[in-house]
Amino acid sequence: MTAYGACRNAGLMPDEFVAVYGIGGVGTNIVQIASKVFNARVIAIDIKDEKLEFAQKLGAEFIINSSRVNPVDEIMKITNGRGADVAVEAIGLPATQIQAIKSVRAGGRAVMVGLSKAGAEAPYEINSLVRREVMIIGSYGGKTIARHTGNPRPNSQEHN
Repeated sequence: MTAYGACRNAGLMPDEFVAVYGIGGVGTNIVQIASKVFNARVIAIDIKDEKLEFAQKLGAEFIINSSRVNPVDEIMKITNGRGADVAVEAIGLPATQIQAIKSVRAGGRAVMVGLSKAGAEAPYEINSLVRREVMIIGSYGGKTIARHTGNPRPNSQEHN
């Protein structure tokens, strides 16, 4: 359910490019769900060739071994300099979270699924994030977040 929740929380749409960082248990499920349920174009990123080959069998259109090349640069090449519409980070490392943020297009969505050790922080370039209007979305388990409806607490009852 974590993978489905990540795709839903990203607002993933057909034919959008989605970069999946980390092809472990959750990452492989994101590849499958993004490609087969949401009809997205999946870019799988990992450091192990066998995981990437498996991701390709599950529906990844592109694979990137980030131990050999810079994944952000490769994503820019794949998307003709635009960037991915969505990047999902399923590892929980500050370095890959930053890569996910850098790899999305202007107005893109970076979804953080991977958990890290307590107190871990990921520094990112504030001006780039703001000027490019990148959305950072946390996604935990199968929960899906309520989109803005005008009511900041959509599940609460109005109080007079």
